[in-house]
Amino acid sequence: MGASASDRICLLTCSPRSAATAAELAAMWPDKVSVAQSNQAVVDASSIVCVAVLPSQYSQVLREISFRRDHTVLLCGTFLF
Repeated sequence: MGASASDRICLLTCSPRSAATAAELAAMWPDKVSVAQSNQAVVDASSIVCVAVLPSQYSQVLREISFRRDHTVLLCGTFLF
């Protein structure tokens, strides 16, 4: 998931990884939320990127995307006990 701000309007770009959740968010806020075609498309459209996956998925997800120097990246791991 990624976000960008333009004139104080926050826009959210969702990954297609959780298609049902992303579609639900886009339906609730169609002028603020969009669903990208890929994880890289999320990163390309965003200035702040939140990577929220299971710890075992980080390697695969991070290998698939390239960040810019000006990105703010948040790694939000989900831990199951």
